[in-house]
Amino acid sequence: MDEFLFDLRYGVRQMRMHPVFASIVVITLAVGVGANAAVFSLAYALLLRELPVRAPEELVRYRFVADRGTGSRSCANVVIGLGPSQR
Repeated sequence: MDEFLFDLRYGVRQMRMHPVFASIVVITLAVGVGANAAVFSLAYALLLRELPVRAPEELVRYRFVADRGTGSRSCANVVIGLGPSQR
């Protein structure tokens, strides 16, 4: 415990001696924590939260397939059901 208090006092003393460096470190950590929280909030909102619809198991996704020879696109026979585990 004495060693921890010694290290804590040493850290505070170094921050007082170099306030610009200490403020840059604090700002960098704050930006990193904020960016991490934003990314995980976005991931939760887009990937993990249930869709706000009445019957999510009845949703479908159409996948367009391009014909390489003609360049045309069609969606015939490529309807894929989207259940809660397939989103």
